[in-house]
Amino acid sequence: MAFVDATRSFKVGDVILVADSSLPRNSWMLGRITKVMPDSKGVVRSAEVQTKTSVIQRPITKLCLWHGEE
Repeated sequence: MAFVDATRSFKVGDVILVADSSLPRNSWMLGRITKVMPDSKGVVRSAEVQTKTSVIQRPITKLCLWHGEE
């Protein structure tokens, strides 16, 4: 299966929700991306996120874009 279109990649400064399967969606943490970690092809695979209480690193599959600049 081939990719049809490339989607927008996460960028530093994006406001995101950190997905947590043990919590309801309205309780997910809000955070801001402070650093992105791309793979060897330049595709962002994980990000460092500043939340209200700490700095965490999560794969992009666990992040939901809330607000970002184009």
